[in-house]
Amino acid sequence: MTTTETLIIIPAHLASGRLPGKALLVHKGRTLLEWTHHQAFLSGYRVIVASGHDDISQMCKRQGIEYVDTPLFCTNGTERCIHVAKQFPEYPKVINWQVDEPLVPIEYVRTLELAILPNYPHIIWTITAPFREQDRNNPDVVKVILGDTMYSNSVLLNRCHWFTRSPIQQNVTGHCGIYGFNRDTLLALESTTTAYAARTERLEQLSWITGNQIMYATVEYHLPLSINTPEDWKKFTREV
Repeated sequence: MTTTETLIIIPAHLASGRLPGKALLVHKGRTLLEWTHHQAFLSGYRVIVASGHDDISQMCKRQGIEYVDTPLFCTNGTERCIHVAKQFPEYPKVINWQVDEPLVPIEYVRTLELAILPNYPHIIWTITAPFREQDRNNPDVVKVILGDTMYSNSVLLNRCHWFTRSPIQQNVTGHCGIYGFNRDTLLALESTTTAYAARTERLEQLSWITGNQIMYATVEYHLPLSINTPEDWKKFTREV
């Protein structure tokens, strides 16, 4: 499956506070970034890694991974995606696939891509799925409060009312770190002001939904392991 409409961008950095340098951690001869890139590449869409780190650039060159150098003033993955999207105006759909999501099934991403409406402003798409009950108190598993439903290109979506790291009990599911945008909406995020809630929760998307953006999510059947901590990395290396 291929499309000329959609670009996947994997923003990568080395300054993670919980798992420093995680993009270049190696398992079975592959870095985490390579594991994630390989999974994204299987989707059939064009995939570009975006980073301002020389070590990541050199690794991508060695492995033949398409790469765009982003400025050091890019402080988060969205800013890196915006920098790349400006250089590729031929793609009306952009997917931000975070480097710590190497196990996301490609059918999840294809469903997300199908739901993106290229000419529909102020909507951002993402992926959710049920989490394990033992993860309810785990702040590294982000919870999403879901609301009303809508259809987009025959894909059933739920509106995302809030994201939190706190344990909550009802109408909640787990968040998967992949976002879908139409190009204009992504570029408009360049002027977003960081909200107090976003700083408190360390969740950038709260700035979007407290601004003028609306977020909708697919609800899938299983929440894949996200690599946020040394414990997550150990679990990944045991299971893959």
